[in-house]
Amino acid sequence: MMLQFSLTALLTLQGPVDWAAFLARQDLVWDRLPIGWGESAFIGNGRLGATIDARDSALGWTINRTDVVHDQSRFP
Repeated sequence: MMLQFSLTALLTLQGPVDWAAFLARQDLVWDRLPIGWGESAFIGNGRLGATIDARDSALGWTINRTDVVHDQSRFP
């Protein structure tokens, strides 16, 4: 609770936050296409997820659901 009050006081002292500039510094930027599942960004909502990467000079999508698995394994 003390931390919350400290952070609130700190933000008040610094003035208003330029959220557009702050969030722009957090953008994920790739200088090349990911070439595999482990390099690509994950998007999803906790049940359905997807990644995109380069496969044989084409873009490839991997789409998975957490409730659809093969033989009780963790891998679809």
